[in-house]
Amino acid sequence: REVVRTAARSLGLPPEAETTMLDAEIDYEVGNLRMNPVLLDLIADVSENGGKVILMSDMYLGSAEIMSIIKRLDARASSLIHAIFSSADCIVNKRSGKMFAFVETELELPPSAFFHIGDALDGDVYKSREAGWRALHFPVSRVEVARRNESLAAFNGEMRRLGHDLTRWSKV
Repeated sequence: REVVRTAARSLGLPPEAETTMLDAEIDYEVGNLRMNPVLLDLIADVSENGGKVILMSDMYLGSAEIMSIIKRLDARASSLIHAIFSSADCIVNKRSGKMFAFVETELELPPSAFFHIGDALDGDVYKSREAGWRALHFPVSRVEVARRNESLAAFNGEMRRLGHDLTRWSKV
């Protein structure tokens, strides 16, 4: 919400524009994301067998917004999630390795209680293992990486046409 608030203020928009901007961002995410059926089956199996599914995100959207996106993509998936931790909320991230200790403290569980699955080798696998968690690398396919790069190039091109160079911070 702070990112949206800052953007609205810097554009000279009234406070009520923040809700419109956030809704537009969530609509965009819903329109461009899809549930991974393999991971969805996995979290269903974990939940059905008494495990708890915890999502961790190094995203600028908070946990409430992430849950909103998930609910719109697949209501069943949202019912399987025990908690969501976003770096936007807790001001620590996976890349630094600090989010793992934060989650342990919040859930009052030791590192050995966690099994982390993620697509980023450094933040999801190496950092979680350094924290004492078990971890599995679930890489993004080459096709998906290509789609993300094409989408980012189109976004950056549109922003350049509008007079904004965002390439310094807009990355896949």
